[in-house]
Amino acid sequence: MDSHIAIELFDNLHCKVSHKALDLIENEWYKLSNIRKQNVTCGCQLFSSCGLPCACRLANIEATGGIIPLDEVDVFWRKLDLKPSFVDDEHVDVDKVLAQVRNKIMSQPDQVKRSMLSRIAGVVFPSKSNKKAPMVQEDTRGRPTLKKQQQGKQDVARNSSFTGSQQTKCDHARHNSYIASQESIQASSVFQHRRSTKGKGKQTQDDNAHLGFPLITGKDAVNNIKCFKDSIPSLFYPYISHIQDVNPDDGEFPIPTPNALWNLHRNDDAAKWENIYNDPVDNAINKLANAQINDLSTSSSPNLQKNLSIFSPDEAELAKMLIEMEQGHLFEDWPDPGVDDDEKISFIAQVALLNSSYPGGLTSYIKTARELLADSKAGKNPFDGFKPSVPSGEILTFGDENFIKYEEAGVKQVQNAAFVLVAGGLGERLGYNGIKVALPMETTTGTCFLQHYIESTLCLSEASCKQAQGKCIRDVPFVIMTSDDTHARTLQLLESNSYFGMKSTQVKLLKQEKVACLADNDARLAVDPKNRYRIQTKPHGHGDVHSLLYSSGLLKEWKDAGLRWVLFFQDTNGLLFKAIPAALGVSATKEYHVNSLSVPRKAKEAIGGITRLTHADGREMVINVEYNQLDPLLRATSHPDGDANCETGYSPYPGNINQLILELGPYIDELSKTGGVIKEFVNPKYKDSTKTAFKSSTRLECMMQDYPKTLSPSARVGFTVTDPWLAYAPVKNNPEDAAKVPKGNPYHSATSGETAIYRANSMILRKAGVKIDDPVSEVFNGQEVEVWSRVVWKPKWAVTFADVKSKVSGNNFVSQKSTLVIKGSNVIIQDLSLDGTLIINSVDDAEVKVGGSVKNNGWTIESIDKDNTALPEEVRIRGFKINKTEWLEKSYNKPGKYSLNP
Repeated sequence: MDSHIAIELFDNLHCKVSHKALDLIENEWYKLSNIRKQNVTCGCQLFSSCGLPCACRLANIEATGGIIPLDEVDVFWRKLDLKPSFVDDEHVDVDKVLAQVRNKIMSQPDQVKRSMLSRIAGVVFPSKSNKKAPMVQEDTRGRPTLKKQQQGKQDVARNSSFTGSQQTKCDHARHNSYIASQESIQASSVFQHRRSTKGKGKQTQDDNAHLGFPLITGKDAVNNIKCFKDSIPSLFYPYISHIQDVNPDDGEFPIPTPNALWNLHRNDDAAKWENIYNDPVDNAINKLANAQINDLSTSSSPNLQKNLSIFSPDEAELAKMLIEMEQGHLFEDWPDPGVDDDEKISFIAQVALLNSSYPGGLTSYIKTARELLADSKAGKNPFDGFKPSVPSGEILTFGDENFIKYEEAGVKQVQNAAFVLVAGGLGERLGYNGIKVALPMETTTGTCFLQHYIESTLCLSEASCKQAQGKCIRDVPFVIMTSDDTHARTLQLLESNSYFGMKSTQVKLLKQEKVACLADNDARLAVDPKNRYRIQTKPHGHGDVHSLLYSSGLLKEWKDAGLRWVLFFQDTNGLLFKAIPAALGVSATKEYHVNSLSVPRKAKEAIGGITRLTHADGREMVINVEYNQLDPLLRATSHPDGDANCETGYSPYPGNINQLILELGPYIDELSKTGGVIKEFVNPKYKDSTKTAFKSSTRLECMMQDYPKTLSPSARVGFTVTDPWLAYAPVKNNPEDAAKVPKGNPYHSATSGETAIYRANSMILRKAGVKIDDPVSEVFNGQEVEVWSRVVWKPKWAVTFADVKSKVSGNNFVSQKSTLVIKGSNVIIQDLSLDGTLIINSVDDAEVKVGGSVKNNGWTIESIDKDNTALPEEVRIRGFKINKTEWLEKSYNKPGKYSLNP
């Protein structure tokens, strides 16, 4: 058909687009009369599949008295070479070029000549082509077919998603992903389908729908479907309206096929032609798939749909995932493209981080959140069907033979252990703006928590090597879990202090990411109230340490190195290393897979209880039950008094202090099953009893100590209880909150944490035979505490009770007002009477015997006003400061034997 030459509508296209494109448009133009008569939509098939104006667009152009704009025709049909062309068509020597083409063709084998001539003939004599345009069902009576219904949906999506654009002659082929002009969009509304009431014949389901292609009609298409079905991703089946077997030699789509003959005779020129045709088609297919998927997935969020063009394919997939998870509200306030584009891309970058840092991605996070929020709203008890009982474990008494035996066994195991510090929190809750591990553990020496932990680990490792008679084959690994809030400052603290004597290669920092907040019971992600392009986030909990260790590969590395144990501890408990050796000895002796360090617990005290839970169906586990859950659980299971003290004055359920010892082999096996995922919980604060709205956003949380929840009943899970004064004095409450704690319960503040260290060291010396004065009661920051002698020693002086006993002999006395500081490994206390302050510094090879009488005005504790901003935060949160009035300090910086006997 060349009759389009006489049609004014086509004037702008002559000599600018291919004959085939003109024929297809002309066919579409002739369809207009039928479409108008039958009052149906054209289906826009030519527009969506070929990038050419369809009947409804032609109608709009004709109605305005215009001609078809060139940019209505996809660039694929407008030029052969898709790269920018600099050839001046008016100065081409046509005869010379034709001669070159003829010579090139004549130099080819006969088979190639025929193939080339066939393609040229298809261009020069398009009307002789035996290829026909795809058939479109034009008249459907009664209820619209599935195909028409789908086209109607696509029309709506197309009308809302395409925006005006101008394309230049250098644009890439757009095919199905091109942007139509606004006028042509409006045209599609001219032909809206109206249901006909004339046809009452029964409509049958097309056989092709049974093959998974509901849009393809006609029985003659069955063979093509069966032939190509396995080569097409099933994702696309519902959106494909036509399948045609194209023979490259027939001239309609002259795309060279890399068959054996082509590959044998192809040359560089042929390769260029192959790329010119194949690359655009491949790109068009990819764009078609992406466009159809994105149209379908983002149609519920017009603002996102408008902005898809600013995203990469991967970014668009993340946005689509949010829509699929019913998170379209995140895009409600987004402006048009060109406004805040950098912030929008930053938003998707945050989504990518949240998605990658959570096992299973955001999809899994949202699904889990909906389940847990539904359970919370329904008041479902996670312990329904379980009966609590006291589990089996080891109860230790400090200083007796059993304790010393376990301590010795534990020291031997240290060289086979890795130490993991969970330190993701800031000190804001304490009234301290620094990271918690940088907080001074006590103000007598100013040693911070992190320094004490590293020095204790090094000294335990050295003691373990001595027990093994020097056969140490590795450095003990030391891992710190940090967060966005603490990572940089933790690293700075380590580097500025040369890692406190530890090799930098021993220390690994694993950064924990935050999780998305939840705005309501439907698990809609919460938008940051200060930034509409940010999702509000909060910490996920210290349970993330398990997934971080698993994903980092460190566990496998440790197993390959021969390690057997992993010890977990938290950031502000200055006493825990006094109990670690004995507890590790219990794990080794009893072969526990999981050993929870515990202390005697007062009933209703605000720490969880280690509990054995047995279900009616036979399930069994030993886990921590939070204090606010333990009492109602006991009352609901034949314990009318609930969480009550027994004859010992303590609850029979040991208090969990979040210090765990896990056997490495079974630990790896379990994490391989779970991917490191720990059972989560949600704790929303509801506005009222209807539980329909939150006071503020919530999030999923997980706890390190909940690891045993997924273990099988055959797992050996136990606990080790030590004296409370020996192992547990966390610093986690600010002065105001601590002052509200009922009298007799621990304050867990900086005040009680420091005085607990002096008490523990004084009591250990008492056990070793030193006479220590009784403490006096003082009130600091509204907290009544016992003030003992300020006794402090470095870990290198003693890491076990056996060490203390070996370095103390004779008759020794320390008064209540005294301060004793020991900073040397070989300092022997023998017949010392101290009433004041004494400080001993010595190098490792210096043996110093300290005795005699030391008396001075010493260092005194003075109460201060916590609101006095002239004082440092670390002093104000304690409520006291140390006045250094008078003291005796001796330093021994060279190897040798020395004696101090004033």
